[in-house]
Amino acid sequence: MAQSFLKKSGTLAYTNDTGSDQSSGDVVDLGGRIGIVLADISNGSSGTLSVSGQWVMAKDASVIADDAVVYWSVSGSQATTSPASGDPRVGVASAAAATGASYVTVDINVADVAGRTSVTYPATGAGDATSNQIAISAILAVLQAAGIVEND
Repeated sequence: MAQSFLKKSGTLAYTNDTGSDQSSGDVVDLGGRIGIVLADISNGSSGTLSVSGQWVMAKDASVIADDAVVYWSVSGSQATTSPASGDPRVGVASAAAATGASYVTVDINVADVAGRTSVTYPATGAGDATSNQIAISAILAVLQAAGIVEND
């Protein structure tokens, strides 16, 4: 049982103890997730990080597909799908970005669903019993793969 509601998530109080000042837009590795600095934070001072939402981020030269898992290249200060050791996971691309694109839109700190699949309806169209069963089975498979629903 939940004790009480504190606040809608999306931001996090943060104390900068990195030894360097952090600028608005900097990506901070929080261990299990990342945060994005909302306003400059001097070393030793406190500020606010965004920990949710869609963010436009500088990207490397590679193609980034829609729904691809995205990491933050610590050495390159840019989004990538080919992480080096120590590069934190940022989230999932919410739109594709071509080779020549400088930026990619990323839904930060969202989980990738392993084994995710697109639901396509048969030619008979949505709304009939067969189409509904196929759609329900596909949705259940995604939820089971994510560990949200147990297998029978």
